[in-house]
Amino acid sequence: MLSVRLLSSPVLQVAVLLLLLVRAGPVSATPLTLQPLPGETLSETRPVISVAFPAQDRALSQSARLWVNGKEVTASSLRTPSFLSYQAPGEMPAGEVQVRFAARTSGEESIERTWTFRIQAVNRIAAVRHDARGELGQYDDLNVEMEAEPGGEAFFEIEDFREYLPMREVSAGLYRGTYEVRPGDYRLRASVIGHLRKGSSLSSQAAASPVSIFGHLFRVRVLEPANGSQVPLNFVIRGRTRPFARISVTPKIGFDEGMSAPTRDDPSSETGTIPGEADAEGYFTIRYGFPVKLPNMHLAITVVATDNEGNRSVPTILRLRF
Repeated sequence: MLSVRLLSSPVLQVAVLLLLLVRAGPVSATPLTLQPLPGETLSETRPVISVAFPAQDRALSQSARLWVNGKEVTASSLRTPSFLSYQAPGEMPAGEVQVRFAARTSGEESIERTWTFRIQAVNRIAAVRHDARGELGQYDDLNVEMEAEPGGEAFFEIEDFREYLPMREVSAGLYRGTYEVRPGDYRLRASVIGHLRKGSSLSSQAAASPVSIFGHLFRVRVLEPANGSQVPLNFVIRGRTRPFARISVTPKIGFDEGMSAPTRDDPSSETGTIPGEADAEGYFTIRYGFPVKLPNMHLAITVVATDNEGNRSVPTILRLRF
């Protein structure tokens, strides 16, 4: 009971506090403001690291030095009469960051502070996906969609092939972008990676499946109608291929959804070949019509292009129903 009464005395409480401070080491009388705070966890990957001090001490501001993770960064820091501030030129890796500050006041007082904070990057992307179901050829579109935090700058890349392909926020938190395969493009099993930048923070995530691009393969891309769709008796075929290429459309009518695709010399293709020509950008339009509709009637169409040098494309097969 006596020890409790003694420690409850205000005089003894002050004495104990002074004893603890002495054991912890000398305490500078110069007030400092540290940023980030010791022990703080940040999602920002390029945080501003600074030490603020009294502006009236010229010697302190001139002698102030700063280290980050053991490397002195004083020369890369912003120095003013009241603070020393540093921001890394690029993103810092996640984990613990150690900071050390040292200076000397006009009264020859040595000041040193060492503290740590932590970077824990937040992935602001929920999902990245694309619509490629097989190999992409000339003029095919790779459509990429990303679900992420709204209001950011979004772009995607095809790994080791194309970078900074822009994406547009079509609704809150939903971004979309497209890459059209160019003649000569070639990349096998490349990851499609979406990126979202908010401020100085960059989040990245790859789609679940890679893509393979065969832009060197001469082919025709049919834009309309979609393969497998239902069409009226009179419709148009729109597509794209090499500029000024000659187009051959060979149709075949049947009642079997899985019937073989026609060729130019196929005797079962009674309607013959319909010619067309691509314009300066490779676009073409060909009209097709059939006089009568029969039950369960299907149409298989083979589309082939021939360029000015006589090279023939691989056939594009289109299966439709009336």
